[in-house]
Amino acid sequence: MNTVKKLYKIPAFLILVSTIFSCQKEKKIVPNTNHEPEYYTEGINNYNPCFNPRNDNEFIYIRKDFDKGTSEIIKHSLLTNTSNILLKNVSSSCHLTWGENGWIIYTNDNIYKLKDNGDSFTIISTPYNYSKTDVCYTKENNFLFTLLGSPNSGNKIINNNGLLVDSLEGLGSQQFLLLNEVSSENILAGKIENDKLFKIKVCDLNTKVYQDIKVLTTDYPNNQIKGLTWHPNNQDIIYSILSHGIFIINKNTGNEIKIIDGDGLYGFVSISPNGKNIIFERIDFKKMSNQIDFLMEHNIFIIDINGNNLKKLEFL
Repeated sequence: MNTVKKLYKIPAFLILVSTIFSCQKEKKIVPNTNHEPEYYTEGINNYNPCFNPRNDNEFIYIRKDFDKGTSEIIKHSLLTNTSNILLKNVSSSCHLTWGENGWIIYTNDNIYKLKDNGDSFTIISTPYNYSKTDVCYTKENNFLFTLLGSPNSGNKIINNNGLLVDSLEGLGSQQFLLLNEVSSENILAGKIENDKLFKIKVCDLNTKVYQDIKVLTTDYPNNQIKGLTWHPNNQDIIYSILSHGIFIINKNTGNEIKIIDGDGLYGFVSISPNGKNIIFERIDFKKMSNQIDFLMEHNIFIIDINGNNLKKLEFL
């Protein structure tokens, strides 16, 4: 018999929905029988896809089995529809980055890396004991991450030995970018959120000059930016808005196209190295047997860059 995990209660759902993509303590219970809807997760759910930057047909994702209490980084082939477990016991909220150098990196307070064959799992020492999130590679294969909960909170860059290389101070005290990704031209893209204001910003890591690309000021919390990645052309940024779909915006012109909208809640996004396909995480909802509560399913989809050929990926 499957067990389920209660996540939220209505009417607080829309306010607390941003925590759907965060780590949570698991508490397994049975569905309620009153008339106040609640939201549950059960069985296998799939999170946080990231393409191999050297292979258009391969990506990694996190598979979490709520019934067994397991959570793993999986490498999947689109050509053969086969999967391999690379690492066990990881957080489902990890922001995975697959580097051109063949190393996968992620954060769960600490910074971790492993080879893309699953070998050489390593904890990266840093000069900071505070929470870290959203690690990515710079052009020099240093690690850029966001430091949280410290008087020195912000975006930091360290080398492979954990030594501080640089610190981005241009946003001021206690300001920082999240969902970090650096283009091959060494331009950092990320989001900033403050006082219910959501922005996509870029920063040239060479000049430390910041630029606003997109500003969202209404319809909180549905306008939260939940995923962000560079197109291989280094000009376009693909991003997701929680309740509104996936978009592509040009950093120079501001021209924007909506790739997909519709039902569900949109999370992490990743684009193939040839720029033709996007994979993304989406939460879909269906009513449970009592016709009151809802089951939430974290699924991974693939779609063409022009918005055609949407497909939910089914894993063996």
